[in-house]
Amino acid sequence: MSKVSKSTKPATSVSTLPKDDEWIDLENERYMWSASEGRILQGYLLTVEHIEPKSGRPFDALLIRTTVETALVDRDGEEVIAPSGTDVLVPVTARLQNMLKLADQPHDVYEVRIQALKQVDIGGGQKMWTYKAAAKAHPIPRTMFGPMFAVYSEVPELPAANGATDFPAT
Repeated sequence: MSKVSKSTKPATSVSTLPKDDEWIDLENERYMWSASEGRILQGYLLTVEHIEPKSGRPFDALLIRTTVETALVDRDGEEVIAPSGTDVLVPVTARLQNMLKLADQPHDVYEVRIQALKQVDIGGGQKMWTYKAAAKAHPIPRTMFGPMFAVYSEVPELPAANGATDFPAT
């Protein structure tokens, strides 16, 4: 086993690495869609993510990449207008369960539209949103969304690493 030794030379920082067209940025900034009457969310339904909040119960959320400008809520609870291409989380409610089947397609991604209609009283002082949901009839290939959304069985096997010599020279 090799030892890590102290070096007097600074390590290469990310900002000094050369740009490489083979690298794809992996987004992780996510917004929440906040339903309000008449509000519409439209975009590509990429996957379902399990969310473990710091407080409250865990839940599943649809991950949708918007195809039109959309009103969203940021991490501070502030409403923002986000451009097309923004990743949005939508909590899966009983009224959105049918969309889980679309998110679970191994080779295809569907463009979907969700419109918040109205809140209904479900008892116990709780309300639930009703939605009108639709999907385009013709999906697009999942591979168009990069490695984060590729199906695991489609990811090529990587060669075994044999040390630093496997990395391309910079």
